[in-house]
Amino acid sequence: MIRNLKKIIKQKLALITCISFLLILIFMANGYSLLKTKLTLSGKSTANLDFYEDWHPKLNFSKTSQMEDVFFYQIIVNNDSNKTYYKWKLKIQDTGYIDFPFGIDGTKENNNWILDYSSWDNRIQAGKKLFVNIIFRVKDLDFSMSKEEYAKYFLENFVQISGISRIKINRQGEAVTNGNATLTLKQNEEEIKTFDFEENLDYVSDNNNEKQYILNIYNKSDYDYYEFRVNMFIGNENTLIGISPYEVACQHIDNVTFEIPTWIYLTKDTAVSVYITVVTEDDTFNPDIVVTGLVE
Repeated sequence: MIRNLKKIIKQKLALITCISFLLILIFMANGYSLLKTKLTLSGKSTANLDFYEDWHPKLNFSKTSQMEDVFFYQIIVNNDSNKTYYKWKLKIQDTGYIDFPFGIDGTKENNNWILDYSSWDNRIQAGKKLFVNIIFRVKDLDFSMSKEEYAKYFLENFVQISGISRIKINRQGEAVTNGNATLTLKQNEEEIKTFDFEENLDYVSDNNNEKQYILNIYNKSDYDYYEFRVNMFIGNENTLIGISPYEVACQHIDNVTFEIPTWIYLTKDTAVSVYITVVTEDDTFNPDIVVTGLVE
């Protein structure tokens, strides 16, 4: 009877473990940075505010599950300021009593693990919240505190987040030019100079003078761009056939201004491509282009 009872308990524990792993995978599918490589932290340290950034908000913690000495917690970051913060970092300090049985997706810096924005959205908007899930095990303690108590104490004292704010320079009304291309900046807009223009050699047309080009716009900054505008000087001798994708386009005699759809935006180290079809006899067609983006 006792042997059968132990067998049933083991089966139920195995089922709970499987369900827990399934929940972990679901969190990962929703963009949470959870599991990667085996990691065991060792040594002891005390809390040290050594971040150089200018923002250290209060964190909230919510326990979502527990399997014996393994704790599943959600870290809640509430940006209750009136600024958007970029390049956030979550620092988990090593106390010597914690390890990560399933690994952690981060980098090691001076006996601390850093989770950052590199695979997430790099910004935390004013009035918004960021949710990070973390799984850790509490080792055997050599002082009078339960593992449940220490898990809470560890999060409240050895985990912190920081970020940097970007001071916006309002250049509204200022004209930006590139040769014969020009745009007048709107509020919170700035010029984007990281782009290239190349012919799409895979494009086929019955008209030998019809060519397609690709305008690649890159974000090399530390913040996001929204609502792109482009002015392109095509000249009187060339004819614009099409732009894709675009939302609004205004064509003049020798140039065109168009906006890229608002659902397209650029996070750090990403790019967007616009396909532009032109009838031209110039084999070296390379128009003057100005690109602007809205900074949040």
